[in-house]
Amino acid sequence: MRAVRYHLARTLGAKTVIGTASSTAKLDFIRSCGADAAVDISDASWPDRLWETAPGGVEMVLDAVGGKVFDQRMELLAPLGRMVTYGAISGELPSIGGNGVFSLRYITGVGLYNWRQVRPKEARQDVAEVSRLWQSGDLRTAIHGTYALTDTVAVHRVLDDRANLGRLIAIP
Repeated sequence: MRAVRYHLARTLGAKTVIGTASSTAKLDFIRSCGADAAVDISDASWPDRLWETAPGGVEMVLDAVGGKVFDQRMELLAPLGRMVTYGAISGELPSIGGNGVFSLRYITGVGLYNWRQVRPKEARQDVAEVSRLWQSGDLRTAIHGTYALTDTVAVHRVLDDRANLGRLIAIP
């Protein structure tokens, strides 16, 4: 997903793309995917590193982590910035306190199933546009590894170790 996010952000006109990760390999991968900067969130001072890169705050944050990282990323938003949350891999759902509600920031949660249910025409158009970008080569994805469908144990080992740098493909 990371590779697609960075290429899609750039394709859609983002001026500066900043990625976050918690290992040297993933930080290098983020840079190789086109991010202008990569910040190590395992370093307690990572918000300071991000402020150095974007002194006025960031215009948009995509968050799949939730919990404390969600809260920290909220603080990094520029006035009228946008936070899009689409997961909680930390195991903690995002929560927004009173200060977040009145902070001149936009916050939304996204789920593809709900998007398709609420706005099916727009969802189809979005999927068609992303498909067109991929087919034209303007949007790329990285494949970490290809596995036999019978070897799902290996796939889960990579996922559990949080070692994947790109998609894991299981082939029947």
